[in-house]
Amino acid sequence: MRKLAAAFIFSTVFVLNIFAQDNWSRYAWGTYDREGFSVLLPTIPEQIARENGDQGISAFLLNEFITYQAIFRDGVTKAEFDKQITEWRNLIGGAGAPLGNKERERELELNRQTKEISVCGFSGIEFGNSNSVQRVFFVDNRLYRVWVTGANKSNPKVTKFLESFTLINPWEKWKGIRTNEPSESSGFDTGDRVTFEAGVCKNIGKTETKKRVAKLPRNSALRLISKPSAKYPEEAKKKGIQDTVSLRVTFLKDGSIGEITVVKGINKEMDESAINAAKLIKFEPQRKDGKFITITKTIEYNFAIY
Repeated sequence: MRKLAAAFIFSTVFVLNIFAQDNWSRYAWGTYDREGFSVLLPTIPEQIARENGDQGISAFLLNEFITYQAIFRDGVTKAEFDKQITEWRNLIGGAGAPLGNKERERELELNRQTKEISVCGFSGIEFGNSNSVQRVFFVDNRLYRVWVTGANKSNPKVTKFLESFTLINPWEKWKGIRTNEPSESSGFDTGDRVTFEAGVCKNIGKTETKKRVAKLPRNSALRLISKPSAKYPEEAKKKGIQDTVSLRVTFLKDGSIGEITVVKGINKEMDESAINAAKLIKFEPQRKDGKFITITKTIEYNFAIY
């Protein structure tokens, strides 16, 4: 059975040298059941897998201190997407000396100047400042982010990277790249080799993807997308303290976590650990009569030594 997990394999056209720079090759990442992405990178990338659900690839150009990233995150609501955009537009990317208040405000003002863009027929936005630039897309509850820190579009390499990004079905074999198609030893079927046409986006099944934006149900229960584990305090673990913390968590209709209160606690340190974990919960709000609503539910965190 094909695994639904994301994966990627390097392009076959480069020399395996971890110190190679400016050796641009095309890489791809995605899941077998829907579109992913393809992008040009100047050196061998590393895998990204974050607790918030981000997955993709990142490459660091050592001789220029430029970082290139391309990721996606599944199960994102429109409210979460809008909130994330606001957060990113208030960040200043890139390394360097700390900025003064005036310089920081100038950089933030640059970040707030957004530009509408499109890839494979899907709209997105671009924004940046003197030391970073990013493009963000929202496709069928999947967030895509293409981000550079350490330079902006005045650097032709940054433009090359940004404009090479395209949505594709990575379970196909493409001329010039090897994506996350299964290996011969796995017993999986292999894809067909076709010509890579980044600007045409023929292979993502665009019509099918757009049609999947189905009519939302009028009523649906709260759906937890991710529930990070609470960190087990070392002192409590050493003392062998095992128990459960029960919290009353308010899930706001805008997709964010509201008030959290302790219903049944253990001690201050373990209660705070549970609260901090609850703050990171990702969810789709409960829907009633076609509208999202705010509700409160009890969430438990178990601390046990195995």
